[in-house]
Amino acid sequence: MKERIQRVYDSLPKLNCQRKCQASCGPIDVPNAERILVSQFCDAHNIKKLPFKNLRSGLVVEHIRHHTDDSDGCVECPYLKEGLCSIYEARPMICRLWGLTPSMKCMFGCEPERWLTDEEVNNLLKMVWTQEEAEQHIRQSVKVLPKVAGARPWVLEYLKKLISQ
Repeated sequence: MKERIQRVYDSLPKLNCQRKCQASCGPIDVPNAERILVSQFCDAHNIKKLPFKNLRSGLVVEHIRHHTDDSDGCVECPYLKEGLCSIYEARPMICRLWGLTPSMKCMFGCEPERWLTDEEVNNLLKMVWTQEEAEQHIRQSVKVLPKVAGARPWVLEYLKKLISQ
């Protein structure tokens, strides 16, 4: 499994990242296969394991309560440390796709060597998500995200677009 997913990661277009988009690192739902990879990475690098809060269980709201800076409503990923991703080498697919498709374009002008189409993104996500996980995630996200302070509007729009396909 690890090798298969790594091949998928390695197939992604390269991005000349400026490392300015930390404000976009919010709570995400991570499929089981990637949770295992992140857990193994944390074990190997002596990084404290922090749960990705899962929208299906409604825990994302609890995550936001504990990871929100009340001054600006910013919601952070639990693995974002001092403005950098502490699990960068093992980051989930959705994080890797940031900036690679016009639907998740970098606001700082970073551009990939080639843009991925929405169809390519959907196919890539299907390589790490089971059909059941994906369907549950999309249904629950559309219900939960509008109620979550700090939820990024593009996430909801992207998920609605996926549902309509």
